[in-house]
Amino acid sequence: MNKNFINKIAEEASKTFKEIGYPSLKDESWRFTNISNIVSHQFHQSQREILKKEIVSKYFINDCYHIVSVNGYLDLSISDKLPEKIQMMTIIDSSIDIKGQFSKISNYKTKSFNAINTSMFKEGILLSSSGELDKPIQLVNLFTGKKEDQVHFPRLLVLGDNDSNMSIINHYVFEDRHNHLVNSVVEMELSNNCSINYCLIQEGNNKSNIIESTAINQGYKSKLDYNSFTLNSNFSRNDIVINLNEICSNISLNGLFLCNNNKVVDYHTVINHKAENCISNEKFQGILTDKSKGVFNGLINVSPNAINTNSNQKNQNLLLSKSARVNSNPQLEIFCDDVRCTHGSTTGYLDEEMIFYLSSRGISNNKAKQMLIYGFASEIINKVNHQNIKDYLNNYINNWISL
Repeated sequence: MNKNFINKIAEEASKTFKEIGYPSLKDESWRFTNISNIVSHQFHQSQREILKKEIVSKYFINDCYHIVSVNGYLDLSISDKLPEKIQMMTIIDSSIDIKGQFSKISNYKTKSFNAINTSMFKEGILLSSSGELDKPIQLVNLFTGKKEDQVHFPRLLVLGDNDSNMSIINHYVFEDRHNHLVNSVVEMELSNNCSINYCLIQEGNNKSNIIESTAINQGYKSKLDYNSFTLNSNFSRNDIVINLNEICSNISLNGLFLCNNNKVVDYHTVINHKAENCISNEKFQGILTDKSKGVFNGLINVSPNAINTNSNQKNQNLLLSKSARVNSNPQLEIFCDDVRCTHGSTTGYLDEEMIFYLSSRGISNNKAKQMLIYGFASEIINKVNHQNIKDYLNNYINNWISL
């Protein structure tokens, strides 16, 4: 039903990319991030790989339904069966009419990598919820291959029906140490009174590059808890756009990124308040060491009719070396008087007085630093409401800190 429609959109997206090309430092939204070495590199589109379940299951988080995608291809043979209230299928062969959502929520006409994904993806995954789910869905996006320099085009479309409630963990993992480029698009639509907990975990390898475009439309009294964790990758760029389209919608958007060596993490977020009585709370934190670089660019836009808007945005960054650096740019665009909006940014080093205090209590200097770093990271981890996910993240953070 949708295949001809999708193929037509793919052709249009291909033409769009040929017209706009790759972004460069001359583009405002990319002026702090040089990707010339990525776009000039010759990548080869990955193919479907058949893996044994024991290879993938080591990434499974307990007490979840597990869906497995390998190189952007859904593998039902090693995925769990979902309850009837959740429909899962490939986007390309979906039986649900998605003409109002596919490529309409996320705009490929102004974003190069979105246009490439829209023109090149092969299957994609569609999740449609019509009720309340008893435990989270963990989507294991695994990338692997016998050769270097592979590019992958995963795509996810989530439709939350009226009064539905579900939790999703979108987990990126890499089975090898090869050079990969992941170009991903995520679209979500939350209908009236829909509630979604969404957790993104990007667990790359030291040579992986992840570029993800996420766009979400929220309806009347919908509630979204979005927690993003970039734990490792040579390069990671996340573009997140939230549209609060109907009154009384609520978004909590949080992120934590870890950055070492010469790696780069770049977050660009936009929250559009388009209706009255909506609430947005946004907090992103970065921990950087060595010669790594972080970018946070967050925009809160309040339209003229969005009265009684309540919006808070904060970016905090912890530098563990003198060579690490962050470009932070929180922004407010307010076209309405009756609002409560705040934003702020801080970047600094570990508190030497606190390290001295802990040391005076018999704690080693190194252990004191680890405690402070973990305390900083836990501010975001504790916003996750699923204990097994918290445990997974805490274990990763502790291992990273102790390196």
